[in-house]
This record gives sequence, structure tokens and C-alpha cells, in this order.
Amino acid sequence: DEYRLETFNCFMGSMNESIANEIRQSEIVYLIGVIGMMVLFMLLPAVNLTTINISRIMERFPEIGIRKAFGASSSTLMGQFIIENVILTLIGGLIAYLLSWIILILINDSGVVPWGYIELDIKVFFYSMIVTIFFGIFSGVLPSYRMSRLHPAEALKGIKR
Repeated sequence: DEYRLETFNCFMGSMNESIANEIRQSEIVYLIGVIGMMVLFMLLPAVNLTTINISRIMERFPEIGIRKAFGASSSTLMGQFIIENVILTLIGGLIAYLLSWIILILINDSGVVPWGYIELDIKVFFYSMIVTIFFGIFSGVLPSYRMSRLHPAEALKGIKR
């Protein structure tokens, strides 16, 4: 146990430098490319969430028509649907965190990484929840805006524009 590894620190800058040197580009260009790919892969689920929200809202046209007929403002309806969407995405984020925790326990107990113990970082969880809230708002704005512009009679009849 005298060779047991207690901590292992890895800095993104050193990896960034080595890859940028290999492909003969500056670190900034490489970093912009990595961030661009991350944004691209995060936008795909956001578009998926938007289409799911549109179908979920279309199923609730009669409710929207009744609420608008009784005087609910467009901003009230938008706020309701955006908050619902943020809550749903936060529940999904919590489920993902719990599943990650369970999977890491299984990996640590299996001995796949013989000298390592992998654990979740609460700071990473906090930042991922901020990103989850952002994408919950981002994917809920367009469907709720389209829904809030409906005329009550059109919503009650189920007319979709």
C-alpha cells in the first residue's frame, strides 16, 4: 500500500496544450472548437425537449382555451408552462445524478479500476443543475410563447396554427 494513489489532479490546460501542439493550432482555436462541439451536443436534446413540449402543450389546448376565456394573461400561461418545464428537467437531472451515483458504486465495487475510487463532485452537480435549468427555460420558451398567443376559441376547438 505504499504505492497507493491518494489524489490525482488533472488540469485541462495541459491536455489542451498537448493536443493543440499536435494539431499545430493555437490553444484558443482548439478550445473554441471543443466548446462549439459541446454546445452542438447540448442543443440536440434542447431541440428534442422543445418538440416534446410542443406536443405536451397541444394536448392541453382545451385547458388553455378555458383559462384564457376566464381571463388568464399570456404571461401567466407562459410562466406556468416554463416553470413546469424547469421542474421536469430538474427531476430528470436528479434522476441522472442518482443513476450516475449508482453506476459509480457498481464500478468501484467491481474492481474495473484497480487502484482508483471514483466519486461524484458536488460542484459538478451544482453546475450541471444550472445548465439543466438553462436548457429547461430555453426549451420551454418557444412552445409556451406559441401557446400563449392562441385565441380562446381556437384553443377550445383545437385549431393548431
